[in-house]
Amino acid sequence: MRKSASDGGRQTNPPGAIDPLTGAPRKMTTEEQRGEHAKTLLEDYMIDEAFESIREEILSAWEHSETDDLSARETAYISLKLLSRLRIYFESIVTTGEFAKSEKREARFN
Repeated sequence: MRKSASDGGRQTNPPGAIDPLTGAPRKMTTEEQRGEHAKTLLEDYMIDEAFESIREEILSAWEHSETDDLSARETAYISLKLLSRLRIYFESIVTTGEFAKSEKREARFN
């Protein structure tokens, strides 16, 4: 659950956690499903294009910053790190999903 400034800081459910028709909590997806979804996102050409475009913009901002503009350079560095962390996050979900799928396969044979 998240706290939102728009609701006075009350606890709220994450988007999609509640079925809008029934009001009942939705079943959490499995690690396999999450992994497949993350893999689909990472393989989507628009997502890849967005990552590359943002990376190029950040590198350009760094390259064109003044030598003594430490704030701009640090912002670019942090931005690159965050962009990298976002990709690593999705890759981690893919790996976890593949591991879950492997464990499930092994459990069938044991």
